[in-house]
Amino acid sequence: MHHRKEGWLRHQENFAQPPKLTQPGWFSTSNILTMRLDLPAAKYGTSDQRIEFHRRLEERLAGIPTVSAVAFASAVPGAGAPQRELSIDGRTEEGERLSTVSLVTISPSYFDAMGLRIVRGRAFDRDDGGARHETAIVNQRLVERYFPNVEPIGQGIRLVNRNARGQTSPLLTIIGVAPTVRQEWTGRPDPVVFTPYRLDARPSGVIMVRSNLDTAAAAPLLRGEARMLDSDLPLVAIMTMNDLLAQGRWFQQIFSGLVALFASIALVLSGVGLYGVTAYGVSQRTREIAVRVALGAGRRQVLWFVLRRALLQLAWGFGLGTAAAFAVFTLLRTIIFDNVGPDDPITITAIIVVLLCVSLAASVFPALRAMRLSPVAALRHD
Repeated sequence: MHHRKEGWLRHQENFAQPPKLTQPGWFSTSNILTMRLDLPAAKYGTSDQRIEFHRRLEERLAGIPTVSAVAFASAVPGAGAPQRELSIDGRTEEGERLSTVSLVTISPSYFDAMGLRIVRGRAFDRDDGGARHETAIVNQRLVERYFPNVEPIGQGIRLVNRNARGQTSPLLTIIGVAPTVRQEWTGRPDPVVFTPYRLDARPSGVIMVRSNLDTAAAAPLLRGEARMLDSDLPLVAIMTMNDLLAQGRWFQQIFSGLVALFASIALVLSGVGLYGVTAYGVSQRTREIAVRVALGAGRRQVLWFVLRRALLQLAWGFGLGTAAAFAVFTLLRTIIFDNVGPDDPITITAIIVVLLCVSLAASVFPALRAMRLSPVAALRHD
């Protein structure tokens, strides 16, 4: 436990990087291979056909000696998921506005393949999703929000799809609580409901294989086993979970880069502007400075005389900037990064130190020039 590999994802505190998937635990991605699967409707038009194919495929892949777990998921962590409105049996009133949760359909071995343990209750088995076995697993985030003082196991929930009119949402019984793993990169960790694959056998999804083989060695094996079941099956490129997640982070990476670029430009412009204002102020008050020097003002007094105005401007700027930062940080936390906020002392301290250094550097040079000013020459020039 003391030696973590690079593939382990952890809650991080760096603004420029995307947030980690797990809160607060660990999620090992280094040994997970993914394979996108899209079953053609012409050949797998019924739920039973899709369920049977996935069962056989998982059995074949699990038979590879280097494979420790195989699972299916309608969406991997960080890639988003369909949204459903949550109705809690016995608590939600008719007509009440419902909150949304993310819905992920998984096979029974999903949490084994992800290297996660069920926090409370149990995982799915092969019977879940069948008749009289309409069950669900929820994450800790959902429990914290909707069942803070209630035992979630055994509670009944419905997932309402407003776009599917005329369809009745089945009553699902919560049988387990899973660790909170980000289903969305943006915003706060979202409440997630996991349903068994038998309950909603979708034609598209991701096969996840936990194996100690690298992608180059594992890809032919995985593709070959899938082709043995269906030689016409369209298989998208096999890649590691890290690579798959990186594809989903392009927006955050571009956004972070643009924010850093514009922030750097703004910092340079503010430094140049402060230097120009301070230098102009010194040039306009040359006579006053010369008189002060002629009357016996020392170098330190002249330095403080110039810096005082610059520091006053800096104080006003910090005050207004801090107020604006709270609003901007709140916006970023809402739409992009949950780990960005005005309550982050490291980020705030770093920003203050950088701005203070730039501001002082921009003010010191005009102040030093004022210290070297000859009162006789200044008065003669004036």
